[in-house]
Amino acid sequence: MAAGGTDPASLAEALGRTSAQLDEARAAARLADDLRHRLLADVRRLERRLLDSEAECHELAEKVKHRDRLLSQIFGSRSWRWTQALRRSLRRE
Repeated sequence: MAAGGTDPASLAEALGRTSAQLDEARAAARLADDLRHRLLADVRRLERRLLDSEAECHELAEKVKHRDRLLSQIFGSRSWRWTQALRRSLRRE
């Protein structure tokens, strides 16, 4: 036994276990850091896709509004109403 009452073999064994645990903790920390970086990249990519989708949605809504205005103009025009009246009089719905 050593002077401190600790066996050098058990001290070396404890040091080996501690070293292995430290290596495992470092490896786990590296894996967690890699995962965090991948997740951040995914979040950035998804945020860009969301912005693109929102812009596309806005653009499509504007196109629908424009087409609705055009259809209102067409269906509200005298020539359309006259054509429909003529079709009805000729019994061609």
